[in-house]
Amino acid sequence: MEENELKRLEDNINNSPYFSITGDNMEAARATELNKLATDLLKYGEHYWSRYEYDEHDERDEHIDGIPYWKMKKILYKDVVAETMTKCIKNYNPERACLTNYFKNQVKYAILNKYKEYKKKTNRQKKYIANEFSEELDSLHTDDFIEKLIFSLIQARILDIFEQAFLELNLEKTRARFPTILTRRCFKGLAGMTLPDKRYQWIDYTFLEKYKEDPEALPTQKELATMLGLDETTISHDVGIFRDHLEPLLKKEKII
Repeated sequence: MEENELKRLEDNINNSPYFSITGDNMEAARATELNKLATDLLKYGEHYWSRYEYDEHDERDEHIDGIPYWKMKKILYKDVVAETMTKCIKNYNPERACLTNYFKNQVKYAILNKYKEYKKKTNRQKKYIANEFSEELDSLHTDDFIEKLIFSLIQARILDIFEQAFLELNLEKTRARFPTILTRRCFKGLAGMTLPDKRYQWIDYTFLEKYKEDPEALPTQKELATMLGLDETTISHDVGIFRDHLEPLLKKEKII
Protein backbone atom coordinates (compact mmCIF):
# COMPACT_ATOMS: atom_id res chain seq x y z
CA MET A 1 0.00 0.00 0.00
CA GLU A 2 1.34 3.43 -0.98
CA GLU A 3 2.04 5.95 1.78
CA ASN A 4 -0.67 8.36 0.59
CA GLU A 5 -3.24 5.58 0.44
CA LEU A 6 -2.27 4.42 3.92
CA LYS A 7 -2.61 7.96 5.24
CA ARG A 8 -6.12 8.27 3.75
CA LEU A 9 -7.07 4.92 5.26
CA GLU A 10 -5.85 6.01 8.69
CA ASP A 11 -7.80 9.25 8.42
CA ASN A 12 -10.97 7.38 7.46
CA ILE A 13 -10.59 5.06 10.46
CA ASN A 14 -9.73 7.76 13.00
CA ASN A 15 -12.48 10.06 11.78
CA SER A 16 -15.18 7.44 11.36
CA PRO A 17 -18.67 8.87 12.10
CA TYR A 18 -19.67 5.54 13.64
CA PHE A 19 -18.77 6.58 17.17
CA SER A 20 -20.63 9.91 16.98
CA ILE A 21 -23.91 8.75 15.46
CA THR A 22 -26.62 8.52 18.10
CA GLY A 23 -30.39 8.40 18.21
CA ASP A 24 -33.09 5.77 17.96
CA ASN A 25 -33.67 6.44 14.28
CA MET A 26 -30.01 6.23 13.30
CA GLU A 27 -29.52 2.46 13.43
CA ALA A 28 -29.31 2.13 9.66
CA ALA A 29 -26.70 4.90 9.45
CA ARG A 30 -24.68 3.34 12.26
CA ALA A 31 -24.79 -0.05 10.53
CA THR A 32 -23.52 1.51 7.30
CA GLU A 33 -20.66 3.27 9.04
CA LEU A 34 -19.83 0.16 11.05
CA ASN A 35 -19.48 -1.83 7.84
CA LYS A 36 -17.18 0.83 6.37
CA LEU A 37 -15.09 0.97 9.55
CA ALA A 38 -14.74 -2.81 9.78
CA THR A 39 -13.68 -3.01 6.11
CA ASP A 40 -11.09 -0.27 6.61
CA LEU A 41 -9.69 -1.86 9.77
CA LEU A 42 -9.32 -5.25 8.08
CA LYS A 43 -7.52 -3.60 5.18
CA TYR A 44 -5.33 -1.71 7.65
CA GLY A 45 -4.55 -4.88 9.54
CA GLU A 46 -3.72 -6.73 6.34
CA HIS A 47 -1.24 -4.00 5.41
CA TYR A 48 0.67 -4.38 8.67
CA TRP A 49 0.34 -8.06 9.48
CA SER A 50 0.31 -9.94 6.18
CA ARG A 51 4.09 -10.07 6.56
CA TYR A 52 3.61 -12.58 9.38
CA GLU A 53 2.98 -15.34 6.85
CA TYR A 54 6.30 -17.00 6.09
CA ASP A 55 7.39 -20.48 5.21
CA GLU A 56 8.33 -22.68 8.16
CA HIS A 57 11.66 -23.53 6.52
CA ASP A 58 12.65 -19.87 6.10
CA GLU A 59 16.23 -19.81 7.37
CA ARG A 60 16.38 -16.07 8.00
CA ASP A 61 17.15 -15.23 11.59
CA GLU A 62 15.18 -11.97 11.50
CA HIS A 63 12.48 -11.40 14.09
CA ILE A 64 9.30 -9.35 14.37
CA ASP A 65 8.87 -8.04 17.90
CA GLY A 66 11.22 -10.79 19.05
CA ILE A 67 9.29 -13.56 17.26
CA PRO A 68 10.99 -15.59 14.47
CA TYR A 69 9.34 -15.25 11.06
CA TRP A 70 8.64 -18.98 10.63
CA LYS A 71 6.88 -19.16 13.98
CA MET A 72 4.32 -16.69 12.77
CA LYS A 73 3.12 -19.17 10.17
CA LYS A 74 1.55 -20.97 13.11
CA ILE A 75 -0.60 -17.94 13.85
CA LEU A 76 -3.68 -17.31 11.77
CA TYR A 77 -3.13 -13.57 11.72
CA LYS A 78 -6.28 -12.84 9.76
CA ASP A 79 -8.38 -14.44 12.46
CA VAL A 80 -6.45 -12.54 15.11
CA VAL A 81 -6.94 -9.23 13.29
CA ALA A 82 -10.65 -9.84 12.74
CA GLU A 83 -11.23 -10.90 16.34
CA THR A 84 -9.25 -7.94 17.68
CA MET A 85 -11.07 -5.53 15.36
CA THR A 86 -14.42 -6.55 16.83
CA LYS A 87 -13.16 -6.05 20.40
CA CYS A 88 -11.57 -2.71 19.54
CA ILE A 89 -14.73 -1.28 18.01
CA LYS A 90 -16.72 -2.41 21.03
CA ASN A 91 -14.28 -1.10 23.65
CA TYR A 92 -12.80 1.95 21.92
CA ASN A 93 -12.96 5.27 23.73
CA PRO A 94 -12.39 8.18 21.26
CA GLU A 95 -11.30 10.46 24.10
CA ARG A 96 -8.33 8.28 25.10
CA ALA A 97 -6.48 7.51 21.84
CA CYS A 98 -6.80 7.47 18.08
CA LEU A 99 -8.33 4.24 16.84
CA THR A 100 -5.43 3.17 14.57
CA ASN A 101 -2.90 3.28 17.42
CA TYR A 102 -5.28 1.50 19.77
CA PHE A 103 -5.98 -1.13 17.11
CA LYS A 104 -2.29 -1.76 16.33
CA ASN A 105 -1.41 -2.13 20.00
CA GLN A 106 -4.27 -4.53 20.59
CA VAL A 107 -3.41 -6.68 17.54
CA LYS A 108 0.23 -6.84 18.58
CA TYR A 109 -0.82 -7.92 22.07
CA ALA A 110 -3.19 -10.55 20.64
CA ILE A 111 -0.51 -11.98 18.33
CA LEU A 112 1.98 -12.26 21.16
CA ASN A 113 -0.63 -14.06 23.24
CA LYS A 114 -1.31 -16.45 20.37
CA TYR A 115 2.39 -17.15 20.09
CA LYS A 116 2.61 -17.84 23.82
CA GLU A 117 -0.32 -20.26 23.49
CA TYR A 118 1.48 -21.95 20.58
CA LYS A 119 4.66 -22.30 22.63
CA LYS A 120 2.75 -23.81 25.55
CA LYS A 121 1.01 -26.26 23.20
CA THR A 122 4.36 -27.20 21.62
CA ASN A 123 5.95 -27.75 25.03
CA ARG A 124 3.02 -29.94 26.07
CA GLN A 125 3.47 -31.99 22.89
CA LYS A 126 7.19 -32.42 23.56
CA LYS A 127 6.49 -33.55 27.12
CA TYR A 128 3.87 -35.98 25.84
CA ILE A 129 6.34 -37.48 23.36
CA ALA A 130 9.04 -37.71 26.02
CA ASN A 131 6.65 -39.46 28.41
CA GLU A 132 5.46 -41.75 25.63
CA PHE A 133 8.98 -43.04 25.11
CA SER A 134 10.17 -42.98 28.72
CA GLU A 135 9.55 -46.69 29.17
CA GLU A 136 11.43 -47.56 25.98
CA LEU A 137 14.35 -45.36 27.00
CA ASP A 138 14.52 -47.14 30.33
CA SER A 139 14.65 -50.50 28.58
CA LEU A 140 16.40 -50.04 25.26
CA HIS A 141 16.88 -53.77 24.85
CA THR A 142 13.23 -54.35 23.97
CA ASP A 143 13.10 -55.67 20.43
CA ASP A 144 10.31 -53.38 19.26
CA PHE A 145 11.87 -50.08 20.39
CA ILE A 146 12.83 -48.92 16.89
CA GLU A 147 9.49 -49.85 15.37
CA LYS A 148 7.57 -48.02 18.09
CA LEU A 149 9.78 -44.98 17.67
CA ILE A 150 9.38 -44.61 13.93
CA PHE A 151 5.69 -45.49 14.08
CA SER A 152 5.04 -42.82 16.70
CA LEU A 153 7.23 -40.11 15.14
CA ILE A 154 6.84 -40.46 11.42
CA GLN A 155 8.68 -37.61 9.83
CA ALA A 156 11.46 -37.07 7.33
CA ARG A 157 13.98 -36.01 9.98
CA ILE A 158 13.64 -39.35 11.72
CA LEU A 159 14.41 -41.17 8.49
CA ASP A 160 17.48 -38.97 7.99
CA ILE A 161 18.75 -39.73 11.49
CA PHE A 162 18.26 -43.47 10.94
CA GLU A 163 20.30 -43.08 7.75
CA GLN A 164 23.05 -41.26 9.61
CA ALA A 165 23.22 -43.96 12.28
CA PHE A 166 23.25 -46.71 9.65
CA LEU A 167 26.08 -45.12 7.65
CA GLU A 168 28.21 -44.42 10.72
CA LEU A 169 28.13 -47.98 12.06
CA ASN A 170 30.40 -50.79 10.93
CA LEU A 171 28.37 -53.96 11.38
CA GLU A 172 30.65 -56.51 9.77
CA LYS A 173 28.48 -59.62 10.04
CA THR A 174 25.14 -58.10 9.09
CA ARG A 175 26.03 -54.96 7.09
CA ALA A 176 24.76 -56.25 3.74
CA ARG A 177 21.55 -57.58 5.25
CA PHE A 178 20.96 -54.93 7.88
CA PRO A 179 18.56 -52.84 5.71
CA THR A 180 16.29 -55.88 5.58
CA ILE A 181 16.53 -56.30 9.34
CA LEU A 182 15.76 -52.63 10.04
CA THR A 183 12.95 -52.57 7.51
CA ARG A 184 11.38 -55.56 9.24
CA ARG A 185 11.75 -53.92 12.65
CA CYS A 186 10.23 -50.65 11.37
CA PHE A 187 7.74 -52.24 9.00
CA LYS A 188 4.59 -50.99 10.70
CA GLY A 189 5.73 -47.37 10.52
CA LEU A 190 7.29 -47.52 7.07
CA ALA A 191 4.29 -49.29 5.56
CA GLY A 192 2.09 -46.36 6.50
CA MET A 193 4.37 -43.77 4.90
CA THR A 194 4.63 -42.34 1.42
CA LEU A 195 8.28 -42.52 0.40
CA PRO A 196 8.69 -40.41 -2.75
CA ASP A 197 12.13 -41.75 -3.63
CA LYS A 198 14.51 -44.55 -2.68
CA ARG A 199 17.38 -42.54 -1.29
CA TYR A 200 17.69 -44.20 2.11
CA GLN A 201 20.27 -46.98 2.25
CA TRP A 202 18.94 -48.34 5.54
CA ILE A 203 15.57 -49.28 3.97
CA ASP A 204 15.13 -52.48 1.95
CA TYR A 205 12.54 -51.18 -0.51
CA THR A 206 12.07 -54.55 -2.20
CA PHE A 207 11.27 -56.19 1.14
CA LEU A 208 9.01 -53.29 2.10
CA GLU A 209 6.97 -53.34 -1.10
CA LYS A 210 6.66 -57.13 -1.08
CA TYR A 211 5.14 -57.32 2.38
CA LYS A 212 3.07 -54.17 2.04
CA GLU A 213 1.17 -56.12 -0.59
CA ASP A 214 0.96 -59.19 1.65
CA PRO A 215 1.45 -58.13 5.30
CA GLU A 216 0.09 -61.45 6.59
CA ALA A 217 3.21 -63.12 5.21
CA LEU A 218 5.60 -60.78 7.07
CA PRO A 219 8.29 -63.02 8.62
CA THR A 220 9.04 -63.10 12.33
CA GLN A 221 12.58 -62.33 13.48
CA LYS A 222 13.33 -66.04 13.71
CA GLU A 223 12.02 -66.64 10.22
CA LEU A 224 13.93 -63.62 8.94
CA ALA A 225 17.15 -64.91 10.47
CA THR A 226 16.68 -68.20 8.62
CA MET A 227 15.92 -66.36 5.37
CA LEU A 228 19.10 -64.29 5.71
CA GLY A 229 21.31 -67.15 6.83
CA LEU A 230 22.00 -65.53 10.19
CA ASP A 231 21.37 -66.61 13.75
CA GLU A 232 18.84 -64.70 15.80
CA THR A 233 21.41 -63.77 18.46
CA THR A 234 23.58 -61.95 15.92
CA ILE A 235 20.62 -59.95 14.68
CA SER A 236 19.58 -58.94 18.20
CA HIS A 237 23.17 -57.99 19.04
CA ASP A 238 23.62 -55.74 16.01
CA VAL A 239 20.19 -54.16 16.44
CA GLY A 240 21.19 -53.34 20.02
CA ILE A 241 24.38 -51.66 18.77
CA PHE A 242 22.38 -49.66 16.24
CA ARG A 243 19.85 -48.66 18.90
CA ASP A 244 22.61 -47.45 21.23
CA HIS A 245 24.11 -45.37 18.43
CA LEU A 246 20.72 -44.00 17.38
CA GLU A 247 19.60 -42.77 20.79
CA PRO A 248 22.12 -39.89 21.25
CA LEU A 249 21.43 -38.70 17.69
CA LEU A 250 17.71 -38.49 18.48
CA LYS A 251 18.42 -36.73 21.77
CA LYS A 252 20.69 -34.23 20.02
CA GLU A 253 17.81 -33.31 17.72
CA LYS A 254 15.52 -33.10 20.79
CA ILE A 255 13.24 -35.74 19.33
CA ILE A 256 13.35 -37.82 22.49
